[in-house]
Amino acid sequence: MCETSWLILNRHLIKFRRRESAFIGSVNRKSAEPALNLRLDGPVALSPPQFLAAKKWLFEQIDAKAPSPEIMEVFPDLSVDDAFRLQFALIGRRILQGETIIGMKAALTAKSMQAFFQVSEPSPGYLTSDLLATAGEMAIGQWVMTIVEPEIAFILCHKLEGPGVTTVDVLHATEGVMAAIEIGHLRYGMEKRSLQQFLAYNTLNGAIALGHRMVALRDLDLRMEGMVMEVDGQPVGSGTGVEAMGDPVAVVAWLANTMARFERCLEPGMVIITGSIIKGAIVQPGQHVRVEFTHLGAVEMEFKE
Repeated sequence: MCETSWLILNRHLIKFRRRESAFIGSVNRKSAEPALNLRLDGPVALSPPQFLAAKKWLFEQIDAKAPSPEIMEVFPDLSVDDAFRLQFALIGRRILQGETIIGMKAALTAKSMQAFFQVSEPSPGYLTSDLLATAGEMAIGQWVMTIVEPEIAFILCHKLEGPGVTTVDVLHATEGVMAAIEIGHLRYGMEKRSLQQFLAYNTLNGAIALGHRMVALRDLDLRMEGMVMEVDGQPVGSGTGVEAMGDPVAVVAWLANTMARFERCLEPGMVIITGSIIKGAIVQPGQHVRVEFTHLGAVEMEFKE
C-alpha cells in the first residue's frame, strides 16, 4: 500500500526540523526581521526606517485579507533585494507564530505563467507548515481570488548548496518526486504586478497539496512527464514537465543557486515545488480540481466556501 503524502512528509520533516534552527537563528525575535547579514549583491534602496515602514505595511496587507495595491506604488524605491528582505521577514514572522519551514518553491518557471502574470522571470519563495493542505478540501471563501497550478514536487534527501549546483547534483540529492498542486491567493486579482510584489508576498502562495505516491527520480525523464488538469470533471489544460524552464530538475538547481546569494541552501527533508506546468485555472468555492500525471499519480482538491 502506498504511503499517504502526509506520512511521506512526516518522515522527511522530522529530519528537516532539526536543521531549521539556521533560519530561526537569523530572525530577530522581537521584530521577526531577518538579521541583515545576508550577502546582497544588488542595490538595497530603502533606508532602515523605510524598510521598517514597508515591512509594517506588508504585514498589515497580509492580515487584512483584502485586495492589495501594488507595492511599488507605495514604495517606489523598493529594490529586488529589498523585496527579498521583506519575504524573509514575512517567513520569520510565520515562524514566530508557530509555523515551520517545510520547503521552497520556484514560481513562474513556465512562459505561459509569466505571460499570465506579465512577469518576465521566475521568483523563489518559502513553503511553511500551515500551507500544507492534507484533508483533500479547503476553504477559500475569504480569499480575493484563487488560482490552481499543477506542479512537480521534489523531496530532498541531501543538501543542495550553491553556487554551482548542477542538474546532476539535484539527481543525487533527490529521494523522490510527487504530484502537486499549488493554490495561489491572488490578493490583487488579475492586475499586472511587479517582481518585487511577487517576492515580498512570498510569490502569492496560499497552500499546496501533494499526491499519495513518491516515485524515484532515476526512473523518470521529467521533461516528458505529462499531466492533465480537470475542473469539475472537464479538462482545462495539459502539458509536460519541459514547460518548467526546460526541465523541473533544472528548476531545483536554479533555486539552490539563487538562494546561495543570500547564504541559504536547500536542506534535506525539504519539499521543492517547481512551478506550474500550464497556465493556472481560476476556481471558485464549490469546484473540484483533479490533476493526473503519467507516472506520478493524481492529486485533487475540493474547494469550499
